Amino acid sequence: MICAAIALLSCAGVLAGPAVKGTLIATAVGALVIMLRIDREAIAPLLPSDAFSLRSPTGAGLWMVLLLSVAYTPLAIYVPLFSAATARARASPRRVHRGWSIAGVDGCGAYGGHARRRMADG
Repeated sequence: MICAAIALLSCAGVLAGPAVKGTLIATAVGALVIMLRIDREAIAPLLPSDAFSLRSPTGAGLWMVLLLSVAYTPLAIYVPLFSAATARARASPRRVHRGWSIAGVDGCGAYGGHARRRMADG
């Protein structure tokens, strides 16, 4: 189901008609929703039982990761291509990556020398 959704999104990217693109994108989203429902009822699910539920921290975290990736992708792709100051535009995604790294180390509870080692390791 996930592979089918990815294939539908890939096809939507290369087709010209907006109606066809919209239909393929809607079908891909529908396939992902069906996959989530099937996964919740499975004996050995791939995702946590509360995946994408707004009532749990896990679900809210998965929504946050999904929406941040959707929001960040255009920044990394299009800003360096169309910016007048390309060097500064290329630095923008690096700043975002650095921010994610600092937030990750801060969130994992590492302090002092241990935190510096984790940041150096990437």
